[in-house]
Amino acid sequence: MQNIEELEKKLAVVSGKEKYSIIFELGGYYQNHSVEKAIEYCQKSLEKSVEKNDIQGETETLNAIGLLYYVSGDFDRALEILADSLKKTEEAGIEKGIADSSFFMGHIYSARGDYPEALENYKRSLEMCEKTGEKSCIARAANSIGIVYKKFGEYDSALEYYFKALKVMDDIDDKGTISNTLANIGIIYDYMRNFDKALEYHEKALNMREEIGDDYMIGASLLNIGAHYSTIDDKDKALKYYKKALSLKKKVDDNAGIACLLNNIGLIYRGMEKYKEALDNLLDSLEIKEKTGDKRGIAASSINIGELYIKLNDYKKAEEYLRKGLELAEEINSRALARDANSAFCNLYTQIGDFEKALEHFRVFSDIKDEIFDEETSKRIAEMRAKFETAQKEKEAEIY
Repeated sequence: MQNIEELEKKLAVVSGKEKYSIIFELGGYYQNHSVEKAIEYCQKSLEKSVEKNDIQGETETLNAIGLLYYVSGDFDRALEILADSLKKTEEAGIEKGIADSSFFMGHIYSARGDYPEALENYKRSLEMCEKTGEKSCIARAANSIGIVYKKFGEYDSALEYYFKALKVMDDIDDKGTISNTLANIGIIYDYMRNFDKALEYHEKALNMREEIGDDYMIGASLLNIGAHYSTIDDKDKALKYYKKALSLKKKVDDNAGIACLLNNIGLIYRGMEKYKEALDNLLDSLEIKEKTGDKRGIAASSINIGELYIKLNDYKKAEEYLRKGLELAEEINSRALARDANSAFCNLYTQIGDFEKALEHFRVFSDIKDEIFDEETSKRIAEMRAKFETAQKEKEAEIY
C-alpha cells in the first residue's frame, strides 16, 4: 500500500475507477482508524465540483464519501449520501453514475442483510451497465446479483447470473475477477451437492489464481477446496488443503484467514477424534480472534472449545467456555450462536445428570430455534413479494 497520506491527498484529485480503487485500498486501514481526514479531502474536491457545476465530478465524489462512511461502519450515513448521488445522476441522466451509485447502495444493503433492497439496487445497476455497454460494470453487477440469489437459496438463479458475469469477463480478460466468479460457482455447486462440478470450478479458480500469483486468493481457493472435501466427509483431503491454505495465509499475514483455518482444522481433528490436536488448533484460533477483537469469532470458537471439552469429560472447562460463548452471543445479539450455546449446555448438563438445567437450556434453545425459523419465513415472504413486484414492473414496462 502507498503511504496513507499520499493516498488521501490523491483521493481529492482523481476520478472514476481510480477514485474507487483508492477507497477500497484504504478500506482496511479505515476499519481501525478515523475516516475524518479522508472525508475532509473529499469535501474539498466536492466543493470544487459544485463551483464548476461538474455534476459527474460531484456525484463521483459523493460516492467516494459514501464509501468512506461504509468502510467506517456508518451504513446509514453512507446510504444517505449515495442516495443523494443517485438522485443527482438520475436528474442529469448520467447512466454510468446511476450504475455506480446503485451498485454501492446494493453492496451496503447486502452487508446489512437487507437482500431484497440489495437485489433491487444491483438490478438497476445492471440495467444501466448494459445501456453503457461497459463490460466490467456488467460483470460486477451480475456477479453481485448472483451472490444475493445465493443468500436467497435460489441456486439456479445464482448460477444464471454468475455465468452471465463469466461470459462478459471472458471478453475483457480480467483474470482476478474471473477467478472470483469461478470460485462462487464452485461454492454454489457444493450447496447443490453437485460435487464433481463444484470441484471442477474450485480447481479452475485455483489454477487461474496461481497463474496470477496472488497468494491471498490462492489461499482462499485452497480453503474452498478444503471446505468442499469437508462437506463430502473426506477429512484427510480437507485437512491437507486447509493446511496448505494456512501456510499461505500466514505468508500474507491474513489474521482473519488464519483464525478461520485454525478453527476449521480443529473441527476436522475433532471429527477424527484427535482431541489434543483439535484443542490446540481451536485455542490458537481463539487467541487470534481475541487479539483482533472479533466478538462473533470469539463466541463461535468458545462454543466449539466448550463442546470439545464435553467430549474430553472436562465439564468444568466446558461450562467455562460455553458460558463465555453464550454471554458474547447475547452481547452481540447473535441468536444463531445463542442457539448453539444453549444446545451445547443442554448436552453438558445431560451428561453430568443435572436434568433441571438441561431442560432449562433446551427450552431456551427451542424458543430461539423457533424465532429464527419464524424470522427466516417472514424474510422469505418479503423476498418473494419484492420479486413479484419487480416482475410486475417488468411486465408493465413490456406492455407500454
